[in-house]
Amino acid sequence: MDSKSAGNCAGAVVIFTGIMFFGIARLTVATKCYKCDFWPINGTDEGCLYPNDFSSVWMDGIEIVECEHACFVSNNSLGGPESIHISRGCYEDEYCPDICLVDPLDGWESCTHCCDDDLCNDLLPEENFEDSTWCYDCGSHDIDCVNPSMETTVRTTCDTACEMNVYISEQTSVMRGCALSEDDCNDCDDKEDCTFCCEGSFCNDAPPDVIARKSNLTQDCFSCYYSPDAFEVQDSRACGTEFDPNGVGVELVQCSGVCKKVVSGQSIERSCVHNLEDCHAGCRIFGSCTYCCEGNNCNTGHHSIHINILLPFLTALFVCFMIQRHRQLL
Repeated sequence: MDSKSAGNCAGAVVIFTGIMFFGIARLTVATKCYKCDFWPINGTDEGCLYPNDFSSVWMDGIEIVECEHACFVSNNSLGGPESIHISRGCYEDEYCPDICLVDPLDGWESCTHCCDDDLCNDLLPEENFEDSTWCYDCGSHDIDCVNPSMETTVRTTCDTACEMNVYISEQTSVMRGCALSEDDCNDCDDKEDCTFCCEGSFCNDAPPDVIARKSNLTQDCFSCYYSPDAFEVQDSRACGTEFDPNGVGVELVQCSGVCKKVVSGQSIERSCVHNLEDCHAGCRIFGSCTYCCEGNNCNTGHHSIHINILLPFLTALFVCFMIQRHRQLL
């Protein structure tokens, strides 16, 4: 074989190989999918509900198209049968969500199912989620996220496990949803930002204060204020030296730091210290006495305020002693 013939043969091989690779790639990528829409309020094609039922006479509005990534079927509703929108076709992005969302307050629900086999988007999307794990999905901005319920909280399906994130600061916040991976489930490594994962539908429903207590993230402290000269509503004699934990104006609160009791004259305040640098042990000569303690309900009436009453007397006695000492030196 001469060089010219060899070159032509090689060129033919390259072209043939390219065609073969293109065909294989084409067969690998392309997926046949149903494409249609169903709007009952507009009287559109009912065949889109069950496109695989070829006995239906409503098949004119259904196309079979080739998709680059995946087929999808979605169902969106605003709570009534007249607002249902069934849609089928190609999902344009490489990542396709496989998820259901239900918001009981606004009345809307949305399900999207993706698949990559030929004509796999023939079912209604909710039929693909009958055995899915359902989880509460909300954030700290949602009031109902503290105590979620089926009647008030958004719900979603999860491919993994349900998770609940609890962030401990001056105020405990919570987020609920799906765990992205097992690495997210750190429980409470740093005792502040904690992510708990659980198995089963709606298992991420525990109140954040319960989780915080079980994980020793917080402690209970008494919160109240008493002053004989105050006329505010929050003023409570139960907060004074004769402390009554069940008295009017005394509340039990969760603290991410320690409990404290501040005594200033005859005024008493009980609360939390979130920043330990703000906790000054003992009494100052001029000012208040601050008692900090660790442990549930430790800021009760155990500390006496007599040391605060004696401070001005001791201070005056010390000043007199220093004056007398100065005179003797003169």
